[in-house]
Amino acid sequence: MLFLPWSKQACGAEAELFPAALNDMVGELHFHRPEAARYRAGEADIVPSRMRGAFVWAHLLDDEPMAALKQQFLQDVAPIPSPIDAAQGTPLIVQQQESDAFRSGHCLKMLRPSAAITANHVHYGVERAENGPKRKQDWRARACSAKARAANVESPQQGRASLTAIITPKEAHYEQQYLDLMRRIWTEGDERVDRTGVGTRSVLGATMRFSLASDAVPLLTTKRVYWKVAAREMLWFLTGDTNIRELVRQGVHIWTDWPLASYRKATGEEISRDDFETRIIEDEAFARQWGDLGPVYGAQWVNWPRYEAVGDGLFRRAEKGHNQIAELVEGIRNNPGSRRLLFTGWNVAEVARMALPPCHMTYQFQVADGRLNGLLFQRSCDLGLGFAFNIFGLSMITRMLAQQCDLEPGEIVWQGGDVHLYLNHAALVEEQISRTPGGAPKLRMKRRPESIFGYRIEDFEVVDYAPQSHIAAPVAV
Repeated sequence: MLFLPWSKQACGAEAELFPAALNDMVGELHFHRPEAARYRAGEADIVPSRMRGAFVWAHLLDDEPMAALKQQFLQDVAPIPSPIDAAQGTPLIVQQQESDAFRSGHCLKMLRPSAAITANHVHYGVERAENGPKRKQDWRARACSAKARAANVESPQQGRASLTAIITPKEAHYEQQYLDLMRRIWTEGDERVDRTGVGTRSVLGATMRFSLASDAVPLLTTKRVYWKVAAREMLWFLTGDTNIRELVRQGVHIWTDWPLASYRKATGEEISRDDFETRIIEDEAFARQWGDLGPVYGAQWVNWPRYEAVGDGLFRRAEKGHNQIAELVEGIRNNPGSRRLLFTGWNVAEVARMALPPCHMTYQFQVADGRLNGLLFQRSCDLGLGFAFNIFGLSMITRMLAQQCDLEPGEIVWQGGDVHLYLNHAALVEEQISRTPGGAPKLRMKRRPESIFGYRIEDFEVVDYAPQSHIAAPVAV
């Protein structure tokens, strides 16, 4: 992604890059928040937080009959500098940004040709226009008028539909929406101090949708995701266990940092993670004292506390709590039209006792046309590290439930509340958004056990997964 001021004079320290950058339409040029850095240093007069994409003006194609439309956009809608006009044969997405905070005038935002743009991008761009409805209507009027002149179309509605088709030349790879969200948060997110002290850039509210048809699974391909770790974690949740001992035995370390931090704080001993895990495995009493995470996920999923009356207005906790997962299976089988097909880990009465309150907190399901669709609301999402495991877990549990209920997997919907990137993940973010996703991995299930609780790690297989190299980043605790 490349941010450039409208004029060479407005470039300041980057003035020498202006002509070369405009001409290099396929280059891997990435300027991550350069304006923000210059602003903090007192070298620029723009406000970084106001840098928002406003309009998707045109997708410039040389294919006939688009030449007239291209020319019309260049003349009437986006009077951009000649170096772009001279880029013959290069698909180009141009966004014009306008704001009273831009004292220098205008700014262009250009996306690499490999970045697929969908109709949702267009809608989002128009709705985010700072100049309001008047500018929005003006954009639509000009677009339709230009298209009508180019193709002798009389109807403005036909012109607008054709324009949308032009801006969406091909179906995007499923991972592109993730990379777009990552890019948006890194360049536009609100920078804040969080409970970890590391700091994040954050947005509130994000949605992504993925198909599970034909065994599809939305594993990230721009970096390697160790899916068996996520699968083992999901199976561990379903046991109701809350002690890391069994996970550590299986080589899963993603939950160790929390009890390790508690142990170090309580004892003052600077024990290494490896030594701590060794003691967890070898010493059952040590594991009971220091390995438990409190009533997290699995405890709420399969053993939500239930209380029984004992008389005189008194209650005691029942030996066996609510098993939300078992009740969900019965609900899908016997009442598929219900809007109560869900389970949650957010037990207000017990949140304070949890090592980490549930991030992926509520799962909801829908039966439609013989398919099971799944939705996850995640109150807090570490997009750089956690999301890859969370979306695989949603795919996995949806597929397991579908198999147990004689349904086909449909689609999954992920909804994030506070979606953030940690400031110490700069290397991860910059490397990952520079990569191009590809491939179509599949998740296959080799066996159908008697119940939802009978699955083993050997029952799952991922094929056709050829990711790019792993990108390491620290976990914020």
